[in-house]
Amino acid sequence: MNALHIFNPSHEMAMADHSHNFQASKRVVLMERQLAPLPLWWSNPGDGILVPETAGLKDWHSRLTERLPLPAVEWVTAAQLPSDEGFEVRPWGWNKSLWRRLPWLKERKAQDEAFFDSVRALSSRETAVRVLRSFPSSPDLVGEAFFCTTEAQIDEALARSPEYVLKALWSSSGRGVMLMQSSASAQARRLCSSFLKHGGGLVIEPQYAKVQDFAMEFWSDGRGRVTFAGYSFFEAEYGRYAANWVAPQNTIEHRLQAAPEVLAQVRNHLEAKLSEVVGRTYSGALGVDMMTVRHEGRIKVHPCVEINLRMNMGWLALLLAERFLASGKTARLCSDYQRDGGIASDHSSRPSAQFCNGKLVSGYLALTPVFPDTQFRIFLEVE
Repeated sequence: MNALHIFNPSHEMAMADHSHNFQASKRVVLMERQLAPLPLWWSNPGDGILVPETAGLKDWHSRLTERLPLPAVEWVTAAQLPSDEGFEVRPWGWNKSLWRRLPWLKERKAQDEAFFDSVRALSSRETAVRVLRSFPSSPDLVGEAFFCTTEAQIDEALARSPEYVLKALWSSSGRGVMLMQSSASAQARRLCSSFLKHGGGLVIEPQYAKVQDFAMEFWSDGRGRVTFAGYSFFEAEYGRYAANWVAPQNTIEHRLQAAPEVLAQVRNHLEAKLSEVVGRTYSGALGVDMMTVRHEGRIKVHPCVEINLRMNMGWLALLLAERFLASGKTARLCSDYQRDGGIASDHSSRPSAQFCNGKLVSGYLALTPVFPDTQFRIFLEVE
């Protein structure tokens, strides 16, 4: 086995908790169990994927490989993992709770307390504030954010805008992000106090007239170099992730309401700054969420809304477009949750995916297996 992939979408909740003993809710645990095979889509031949059980996975994988050039992988449970240290561990995201989940990981000493502390610190929204402030002044860019650790700093930040966003330092999928209309509201003050008490600080940003959400995806080699990998275009509802648009890079660039030279300016700056800030601590995929916004009568780019120091759905969309989507096609990458057989019923009623030369040309394709009791699913739907 070359590398072991672990899909742990509870990562950011575990990071906020910052405990070896973090335990996700029953619903999140079920989600992780049912979506555990997802790394198949970014694995390489000879890799392994950690799953709670292997029943049904080989058949599901075999049916897919009849139509798509998917890698030959090993489906392994924690009890089946080899004891040797010859494989690399690649989770969705790094946090201390992995030590409880995989006790042998601590014994390997590849990731110590200092590593987890450093990755957590860099994953804080304080890092995004710092990177945002590093951009040189430009008429094509906009965006400010304030990292606050005292009530006085909160008062100063709130006074700068009538409408603003409150952000906890660590949260996932929009949780811990609140859009507020009045700095004087009792709810705002309670939230600020809560974020200070439980997280040691918070980030306050003015609200902008958003036009589009998008991201730049990067790869860090862990040796001081972060390189641009591509763009991802996503949808968010009330600050929470909804879906990704899967399309060729030139199609995404054409859809973005930003000049190519502005995007190049942002891309080059982020490569240099991220190499400096995270390049020697973190290795792997990361993404920087951005927006195009209407400001002062024109469209501008907000170049650093969030930094996701982990694998992410934008990276998955990028790889799906490159590896599996037919030329000239676009699709939506979605996730959903339904109880009482709703997923299985919907799955059977959708138009089956159609392929040509190992590429998806039409229809619906579940990226995770669907069984009668499935409640969580990630899927592609060609537009």
